[in-house]
Amino acid sequence: MSNWKDRLVGAVLAEFPGASPATDFFIESSPDGPVIKVWNEDVLGPYVEADWQAKCEALMAVEFVEAVKLQIAQRITSVASASTQMNLTAAHSAGLLTPEQQAAYLAGLGWIAATRQRGKELVAAHDPDFAEDEKWPLLPDGVAELAALF
Repeated sequence: MSNWKDRLVGAVLAEFPGASPATDFFIESSPDGPVIKVWNEDVLGPYVEADWQAKCEALMAVEFVEAVKLQIAQRITSVASASTQMNLTAAHSAGLLTPEQQAAYLAGLGWIAATRQRGKELVAAHDPDFAEDEKWPLLPDGVAELAALF
């Protein structure tokens, strides 16, 4: 995934094919979000800064959601890769898990659901510190050990 500046530059260039980020405009971060600054009004016109501010904000919102989704995926797959998840599901479906393993498997499913729900809450709160460990549910005992077997 490209960063928000690269995506926004691409959006500006799609709208104004003759524009150049080297000579006509630049995009910067500010405490209030991304800001586009125009150097060459002959190419982009004086209206573009205000018009593009809303586009910057919309793009940042999409980038934030994608970053939280990536955080969710990384947290889950750091415990159980996709193949581990498939193997565990197959073992569970075939009735091959011991009662202790079955309890850990169900606890892991609960943790995955809680992790996904927490991600939704962090998006809704637009929490810039969403990646901090204390913001996320703790992994139940036995889940990592079970995943390591598969």
